[in-house]
Amino acid sequence: SRGVFQSMSTSHTAMIPLAGRKMQINAYPVLDDRDVRIGVAVEWLDRTAETKIEKEVADVLGAAADGDLTQRLALDDKTGFLAMLSQQINGLLDVNQRVFGDISRVLDALARGRLTERVANDYMGTYAKVKQDANATVDNLVSVVQQIQMSSDVVNAGALQLAQGNENLSQRTTEQAASLEETAASIEELT
Repeated sequence: SRGVFQSMSTSHTAMIPLAGRKMQINAYPVLDDRDVRIGVAVEWLDRTAETKIEKEVADVLGAAADGDLTQRLALDDKTGFLAMLSQQINGLLDVNQRVFGDISRVLDALARGRLTERVANDYMGTYAKVKQDANATVDNLVSVVQQIQMSSDVVNAGALQLAQGNENLSQRTTEQAASLEETAASIEELT
């Protein structure tokens, strides 16, 4: 350390643990008018809170990237910029969790044959487009199912008419056969 400072010609930065804290040390050579080093200026920065939130943010965003949208950053131990950053990240995760929850609910209903579910929450930007597309998909499926039902009803009605026509034809054929039998019997009697 003292030897490092005595021979230092450029700046040096190091991160060291000290009494449970994470300290960043920045050392700069102090030069006179003739660029001769006359000493060293050392700056100590306590980066404990920053390194803690760096890990916390990495963990929460890593979980989100893996599909776990339930993790949130703690807010009670942060102030200023770190609190604002944490609130914004949590807000982003909240919106993503709501959007994916809505889409999942609608797709699950479709998979179960229920065409009644829609995304009802209001969203902005890309989220609003996803909502619009999901609801349009359900509406189009409902329209297709209704057209299939109408076509099925038309086919059923035609089949019913055809069956009734066949029954009438069968009845008339039976009546004519009976009439022919009577005529044949009468002709036989006459003969």
